[in-house]
Amino acid sequence: MPIIHWRDAVTRPRGDDPDGFAKQFVNRDMGATKLQMHVSSISPGKRAHPPHKHVEEEIMYVLSGSGTMQIDEEFTEVGKDSATFLPSWVFHGIENTGDEMLTYMVILEPKREE
Repeated sequence: MPIIHWRDAVTRPRGDDPDGFAKQFVNRDMGATKLQMHVSSISPGKRAHPPHKHVEEEIMYVLSGSGTMQIDEEFTEVGKDSATFLPSWVFHGIENTGDEMLTYMVILEPKREE
């Protein structure tokens, strides 16, 4: 199995956030069929994308920074070393409400049929 280092991970920009990015570490391209993992980083005042929901279960773990996590209609402050489990079809999103980059790991199922 390959070891993916930070410097070698495929990196995608994050929409209208010139300093934001997502680094893909585990996905189908490397043979993963049940899980995928990426690390995202977003600038103060930004989101990776609008709040959404999907059939896949998801875990988000904050590595650094702080923000506000929306889960359905509830808003909760999150920071370093906090994790959230998001079951299927739960409306969710995260926004960087701090004053430094918000970096978090996402572990989720690959896209599947609804």
